[in-house]
Amino acid sequence: QTVTDSFRFERLRSHGLNSDFSVEYSPLEDLDFEYGTSSERDMLVARPETLWFLPIGSEAGHDENFSASYSIELGDVLTPSVSFDGEYSDERPKADSVYASFRNMGNSGEVELSASLDLPELLSRLEERAPEQKDTVRSALAALRRTLGGLSRFIDAVDVDYSIDRSSELIRVSDYAPWHYRLGFSNSFAFSDTGRPSSINREADNSFRLSSGAKVGQLRAGFAYDWSRGWDANIFTTTFDQSISWPDLDLSLSGVHRLFPKLATDSRLSGKYRRNSSLAGELSGDTLAMYGRRTSRTYDFSPLVSWTTTWQKRVSTTFSANYSTSSATNFLSETGDNRSVTGMDSRGGDLSLSYSFSAPQGLKLPGLRKVKFSSDLRLTWSFKYSQTRRSTTQWIGGIPGVPVPQQHDNAYSTRLAGSYSFSRTIEAGSNFGYSFTKGLSGTTTRATDVDFWVLFRF
Repeated sequence: QTVTDSFRFERLRSHGLNSDFSVEYSPLEDLDFEYGTSSERDMLVARPETLWFLPIGSEAGHDENFSASYSIELGDVLTPSVSFDGEYSDERPKADSVYASFRNMGNSGEVELSASLDLPELLSRLEERAPEQKDTVRSALAALRRTLGGLSRFIDAVDVDYSIDRSSELIRVSDYAPWHYRLGFSNSFAFSDTGRPSSINREADNSFRLSSGAKVGQLRAGFAYDWSRGWDANIFTTTFDQSISWPDLDLSLSGVHRLFPKLATDSRLSGKYRRNSSLAGELSGDTLAMYGRRTSRTYDFSPLVSWTTTWQKRVSTTFSANYSTSSATNFLSETGDNRSVTGMDSRGGDLSLSYSFSAPQGLKLPGLRKVKFSSDLRLTWSFKYSQTRRSTTQWIGGIPGVPVPQQHDNAYSTRLAGSYSFSRTIEAGSNFGYSFTKGLSGTTTRATDVDFWVLFRF
């Protein structure tokens, strides 16, 4: 086990007194605890507090933090872990040279549970323990184990994460916060009749994520599921929000250069698709009110396709195309017949080309046999284009109106960048850029930038 701690006690010229204390404790290899606290005291007060006979001013602020984590590996197959992080801070407002008797305070606490299941390792062990059997039932079970074991070459590990996050902000609290609030174990505590805060705000968020993947040859597919739900409550209202992302797919294909081996040394294709839906609004009891409710749905292909290739002669190219579309609805009546629907779609593409040249032995200049430049030359050219369109449709009494365009932007930009290493200690370069944007009103914006730079390494 290991234990470490530190303590700092300072008196500053600004007539402030700060103290810090922290301790770390690790009774096991994968079990860790950490606690820290700090206090800031102001010496310029009318009635300073004393420690024995020494004046120590008045406390202006106080911070505490606590964390704990533990992880374990079970049979080289399952790796669960748990962690907790809690924080607390408060401050006392000052008027002239007197600090208020109340405090403004806040805290947060997060618990995170995660686990990684090594499915390839688990399935391969099933295959190893499946000998041939003469019995029909046992033979079928052995064949099933071998089949599952064969899947180990195609399936990735499964990762699961779940977190619970709580936080709060309290204004004008006369009571001293108890230990469970200061360490972040809870976001509330009982107030006395005279110590109730003037404002209370509490937030709670839960999130879950599941991810894995599969591969066949050079083709790999990854998937993920994300879910989150949160509440934000104050003395007047309580709001709710929820978000779900599914499916979240990531595809990649490597080894594309094998189709043209004489032209390229490496090439790969990739693409991504993500669908997200969200819901938010104000709670009336346990029910989400229709008025003010907001829903949205997004389909995102970023990138729709991306192709990266390293060609012969030190030339690299990257091409990508992006597309996304979304729809957001804001309900303006309790029946839901009156609402505002905003639709937006964006598309674009990127193209970049780079060239690099290196002469480790140096370049010989004509007429200067004894002078050599250890050369590294890099050139990059890029071009980007994007288009964004947005329109709003007002629904009155369940009947849609005419869509009203809100945005129609077209933009493109290009940039040429180069750098040259004269030696190991001197490098110089320049950048040339141009951009053009045209909006819905027809207004255009053009920008040109040029810069040069020199880098000296000592």
